[in-house]
Amino acid sequence: MEQLQLLLRDQKKKVSSEVITTCQTFKDSLKLCKSISGLEDKQLAMALEIDQGQWARIFGNGGHFPENKLMEFMNLCQNKVPLIWLAFRCGYTLAPLMDEKDRQIEELQAALAEKDKEIEVLAKYRAKGII
Repeated sequence: MEQLQLLLRDQKKKVSSEVITTCQTFKDSLKLCKSISGLEDKQLAMALEIDQGQWARIFGNGGHFPENKLMEFMNLCQNKVPLIWLAFRCGYTLAPLMDEKDRQIEELQAALAEKDKEIEVLAKYRAKGII
């Protein structure tokens, strides 16, 4: 599992919404997610601790993907195709929530912009000889 994580580090896969909407079923979205990853079935099944026979049934006929493994599957594949497909089917699009780092960056950018204004005002006063 650790070797698989090393292979996947910083390799998030981008997929256009046009490609995702061509999937007719949830299983199609799982197959697309898997194919984009470039990982082999055996690697994914082992990482998800799913029996090879069950894995074959999931992606063949008759098997169902275990919903408790979906997030881990998408993380391993480095894309969110099934999630995006489900959102589209329900008439929604997805946007990531702002995390703590993003919030701090926004606050720092606002503070920096305020300081830039202060510097600009001080520079004008200095140019006029007021300071």
